[in-house]
Amino acid sequence: MKKNEWTYSTDTRRHFRHFSANRLLLSLLLPGIVLFLLIIGVTIYNLLAIESGADTLMRENIPAMMENRRSADNLAVLRHEIDTIYAATDAEQRHRSTLTAEMILAYFVFEQSDDMRKFADKFYSLPRQLSEIRAKRQYNDDKLEALQLYLSGMSTLLRNEAGAPLSAMDKNDALDKPTPARKFARAHALCLRTDLPRDLREPCAVFQQTLRAAEETYAEITAADKAAALLRQGLSDELLALDAALAASAVQNTHAKVDKIKDDSQTLANMFRAMPALLLLCLLGILAMLRIYILTPIAKLTGALDEIAKGHYTPPNLPHTRIYELQKIMDQLPHICRNLKKLTRLTERLAHEKRKFEDLSMVDGLTGVSNRRSFDMRLARKEKSHRGESLAILMIDVDKFKDYNDHLGHQAGDKCLTFVAHAMKNVLLRRNDTLYRYGGEEFTVILENVSADQAMTIAMRIREAVYKLRLPHPASPASPYVTVSVGVSAAHREHQVSCTEVVEQADRALLVAKSKGRNRIHLYSEADPPIRVPTRQPDGDQTMPPAARPD
Repeated sequence: MKKNEWTYSTDTRRHFRHFSANRLLLSLLLPGIVLFLLIIGVTIYNLLAIESGADTLMRENIPAMMENRRSADNLAVLRHEIDTIYAATDAEQRHRSTLTAEMILAYFVFEQSDDMRKFADKFYSLPRQLSEIRAKRQYNDDKLEALQLYLSGMSTLLRNEAGAPLSAMDKNDALDKPTPARKFARAHALCLRTDLPRDLREPCAVFQQTLRAAEETYAEITAADKAAALLRQGLSDELLALDAALAASAVQNTHAKVDKIKDDSQTLANMFRAMPALLLLCLLGILAMLRIYILTPIAKLTGALDEIAKGHYTPPNLPHTRIYELQKIMDQLPHICRNLKKLTRLTERLAHEKRKFEDLSMVDGLTGVSNRRSFDMRLARKEKSHRGESLAILMIDVDKFKDYNDHLGHQAGDKCLTFVAHAMKNVLLRRNDTLYRYGGEEFTVILENVSADQAMTIAMRIREAVYKLRLPHPASPASPYVTVSVGVSAAHREHQVSCTEVVEQADRALLVAKSKGRNRIHLYSEADPPIRVPTRQPDGDQTMPPAARPD
């Protein structure tokens, strides 16, 4: 966005009247409070009117309703007695229920209601008819049970004589078949066979005759059940109609007194029906004001802050708002953008300088390889890790380098160290194998996950690479060219050997290699002869006792 656009957006807000967020909140709540008080007033007025009508209804209409209630209770008792007659298996209980039902119907004859008297005249004989049907049905049940018991014995006898006894599967099938024909279907099918033995023909004839009698009895039971169900259903329908007539009579008697209650309740109901619409309109108005004055500016402000967080520090074109607090925040965005842009540039510059100085602090300025500080930090990290990895240290020393400087000069010595460092670095092929300048003419190499033989192989390649440079060394007793001596120490971390101990072992191995004539490689061993550790001098040479100094 251009600068003049932001200035226009900021200046145009002066034509608006600003107000605080608290004032906006009060403006939003005031219509809701007024509506709430109005609803409470109308509700109290209608409830008082309903209370007055209910008091009048209780004094005048409740007695008539209680009379109808007694009639309804008698109808319920009658329905219960009819159900008892229909379901009872005890003849004495059925007889008592029949007498009770007839007595209730006789009482209905003296009721003032014409519907009750007509009902009593119509159904006075029904309890007796239903009782007779249920008694006949019980007689047929006993008869059918005796016939089925006889048929079961005959079926078992016939199947045993025919060599086909009733199996467990047949018994389960018999339990699932309700009619006699289906229940004894297997025995009936046996009697219909053409190859039936002669001695089973007469029992089969008796069995089939008995089966027909059982089927007839079962049909009579079914017919009786249907007749009883029809009688019971007819009475139930009439009872329901009579209950409805009693209820209608009670409603008609109380209709005049309920009209006032209905009117008041309708007024109250209409108010509550309209209340959701009023509340919805009020809520929509509140939401609209919130969207216009708060949510939309906040959304724009959030989008602008997101762009700033992504690194776009151009001041956004935000709309003006009437909320004083929000407008103050929007007015600060251009200043925030400018300050963030400056801060980002400074941060990037500091990060670049930090990386630059970190790189310089880790690299030797002369040879370009890692320095002693980088070596110590690498060992410290390795010491903190508890992985069981092997570690090998190569301690390398340029043979008679002080004499090299004395004969050829320090500038030639610096070039020599640079050539030697590059040659040794090119020998290391793995990414984690690193060459460090330990101090003066001494170098060291850290090898991870290598055995002692592998470390010796790399040490020999380093010694050969330096020798192949063919750098003349007129003061060296070991060779006419520049050579190196290498001390090798390899240990596995599981042996509880610290990194510092591995470095000390490599240093002792280097002293052994130098004591044996230089231009040599020596692997540390506990059997090595004791050699006093020399005192290192700033120029790279070493001051050693006469007994231990090899030169």
